[in-house]
Amino acid sequence: MPQTVLTVISTLDRRGPVNVMKSIVEHYDGSRYRPVIATLSQERDTSRIADFQRMGIRMEQLQLTRIGSLISGMRRLREVANSVGADIVHCHCLRPDVLAAYAGLNCMKVSTVHSDLESDYRNSHGTLQGTIMANRQYAALRRFDAVAAVSETAAQSAAEFGLRPEVIPSGVDLRTYVPTSNPEETRSTRKRLAWPEDRLVILHAGALRGLKRPVEAIAAFRDSAAPNNSLLVFAGDGPLLEQCKQTAKGCRNIIFLGHRSDLPELLSAADAVVSNSTSEGLPMALLEACACGLRVIASDIEPHRYIATLFPEQVSLFPSGDNGALTDLLNALAVRRRRNPIHPPAGSLEAISAKTMSRRYQDLYDRVLSRTQTVTHN
Repeated sequence: MPQTVLTVISTLDRRGPVNVMKSIVEHYDGSRYRPVIATLSQERDTSRIADFQRMGIRMEQLQLTRIGSLISGMRRLREVANSVGADIVHCHCLRPDVLAAYAGLNCMKVSTVHSDLESDYRNSHGTLQGTIMANRQYAALRRFDAVAAVSETAAQSAAEFGLRPEVIPSGVDLRTYVPTSNPEETRSTRKRLAWPEDRLVILHAGALRGLKRPVEAIAAFRDSAAPNNSLLVFAGDGPLLEQCKQTAKGCRNIIFLGHRSDLPELLSAADAVVSNSTSEGLPMALLEACACGLRVIASDIEPHRYIATLFPEQVSLFPSGDNGALTDLLNALAVRRRRNPIHPPAGSLEAISAKTMSRRYQDLYDRVLSRTQTVTHN
């Protein structure tokens, strides 16, 4: 009989942790594990809940407010875990981690750390509040039976707070993210997106915030020869959107799409992807770009170096914070004009596949549950 894994997450909004979680549960071996998903807050218009419902996964929606989480969140989570017969609770992100850590659950607890929490929270919420949030989450994670990190960087940051996470890199759905081999399909997609057919399209996917350095990426693009034959497309929203627009003002070859849920289509019509981040967990957009056979220009940080080792023909790195070096790579890219899609090595694709990631999590569950059996037998 399969063991029940109760996955706990704040909402099913379209964002990195939700995409990773979906890939994990979608590839469970049904003879070993059965997924149930509990969400803490009310879903928004950008929710992926319909995707999970189509998969036939049992959903438990607690619909707690922030205040409600403080008052009754631990009790409600404990009740849900008992009602579904959870053998393991697998948490993603701050609120689920904190609730599960102190809820007195009668099962094993596993969590995934999706980023360098301290850097991420400080950038998003300020130094004081960000530090408090990171310390609170790491303290909660020390009460878990196992913690996984999506990258070596995330694991090293967690180690500074007394944790020893296992590194399980995030995985990509290789059925969705594949090289486009039909030029007519690319032309058709570009027509739908109103992108010019004869331009080199460079995509920047993700939140427009400080750690991503999108303003500097725009400046590097404008300083390069790329605007002569290229289009820089931003798919994402965030606090730096207006500043980005001001920096791009007067350049018709920079466009802003806002938040998008059609990244596979955008990648199928693009030629390259750029990332100027100073800190990442493991950037899914770059993994997906590599799976699609695109060229990638990225800052030289540890998660990007990992991707470059897997896809050396596709990934070009520049020193983080060096806008001149980014400009040089954009110049080199512009010389190529339109792309010839690269077919990534099978071994590299296997390393980043969603199936591989899910299998590694199921192996982690096996080891965690074996501890319970050992304690019981003793």
